[in-house]
Amino acid sequence: MAINSLGYLGISSRNIAEWRTFGTQVLGLQDVSTSISNGDDTVFLKMDDHPFRLFAQAGDADQLSLIGWETV
Repeated sequence: MAINSLGYLGISSRNIAEWRTFGTQVLGLQDVSTSISNGDDTVFLKMDDHPFRLFAQAGDADQLSLIGWETV
């Protein structure tokens, strides 16, 4: 099994609103949070045909939480 590409990144953040702004206004990603989740504690950001590539979830620290890889 070999890594083909980055699948997704999961971020833990103390300020979800900043990730929403950064993701949409700086990175140019689409906020699809309302179509994926009912709560306000996670921001889902989309850049291509996948449901999302980056998400930031409310947490006690600002840190990388997980990385998902696409494999072949």
